[in-house]
Amino acid sequence: PGDLTFTIGGMDFGVPMKNLVREPVKGLDGWCFSGVTSGASDFITLGLVFLHSNYVAFDRGNARVGIAPAI
Repeated sequence: PGDLTFTIGGMDFGVPMKNLVREPVKGLDGWCFSGVTSGASDFITLGLVFLHSNYVAFDRGNARVGIAPAI
């Protein structure tokens, strides 16, 4: 239920839970693959799951990124 919400620059951007849950893990009842993983860094990489749920425009010439909720 609900979304996983990222707050960037004071704005909220959601990723629906249905986009985060993948297929079940064979041999591990109740476990499934997810579109989210953890790491040992102090930053987050927002990948395909995030990009599919939000409009993202890259302005390489001005070194900036624009994001807008797709919902």
